[in-house]
Amino acid sequence: MPSLQCWWSHGWFLLFPFMLSVLLLDSYMVFVCRLILPSVSCRFRCPGPGMFQCSLTGLVFVVDQEAELLYSTVQWDESLLQSAGKMAAGPLFNIHCPEDAVCELHLPHCEAEDALPSEGLLSVVHITDDGMSFLKPLEITHSHVIVKVSHLSAFGLVWLGEMLQRLLNNKKPICGQLLLFLRPPARDIQILDVFLMPSNLPLSEVAAQQDDAVYIKISSDCKLIVDQRYSVLSDLEDFKIQPEVSQTSIRLIINNSCFALIFIKYLLC
Repeated sequence: MPSLQCWWSHGWFLLFPFMLSVLLLDSYMVFVCRLILPSVSCRFRCPGPGMFQCSLTGLVFVVDQEAELLYSTVQWDESLLQSAGKMAAGPLFNIHCPEDAVCELHLPHCEAEDALPSEGLLSVVHITDDGMSFLKPLEITHSHVIVKVSHLSAFGLVWLGEMLQRLLNNKKPICGQLLLFLRPPARDIQILDVFLMPSNLPLSEVAAQQDDAVYIKISSDCKLIVDQRYSVLSDLEDFKIQPEVSQTSIRLIINNSCFALIFIKYLLC
């Protein structure tokens, strides 16, 4: 059987049929493969026209011919967004396609399905060497914002300042995820890191920064309210939680190209 050759930022490797699943979901061809070297920087060759969804980032590419895709997450320029009255609503993706075959992009959002934003509150920013422009979505589905594209560079979702104010005032939830990472034991103490984040932040973006910590897979889907206080409870006396209460912050963490909401530690003494 043929193999699929992919390239991640650390080098080439082969994905053989026993390592690769191809799923057809909502007309997307989704490639779910073993992540050998975690990175959100990747290269993939589309075998022909169609809709291809990245299992790592949730991005969907609509291409009109066989083409090679190269994409990675990059840092937001927060001052540039603030000057336009906008705020990041997801990662910023730098996308390239030598064949110029991409005609449509679907960017994953973290809006709750029962509270999708009205027109103008959520948009797509396109950043090039010439400056910044905003693209009007063709459609906002329960999971993605869809836009037509003519040429590629950096794309990301942004909220209008009014949208953020509504989130703060109305306590409307966004779709989130809860991630657990267990650090290696050190001096008879083991730390379990707990992260609460928007659902459209790639897991690999966080995992790549956790050194030797082990990701613990759980049912991670949840709803989060911006500027809400959250706490973790434990009945075991040998557990210490730091901090006892943590308040969410929707501010962008520039160095991580993401906007993590909560970081809590368990000390397993």
